[in-house]
Amino acid sequence: DIAPIIEWLASGTAAPLVGSSLVVDGGLWMPG
Repeated sequence: DIAPIIEWLASGTAAPLVGSSLVVDGGLWMPG
């Protein structure tokens, strides 16, 4: 179940990390 991960990402705690991952992954995760 990835729901806790989604909630953590959505919480904003991981925002900087996700921002970096967006660049590394070439936009695999869509922002917003």
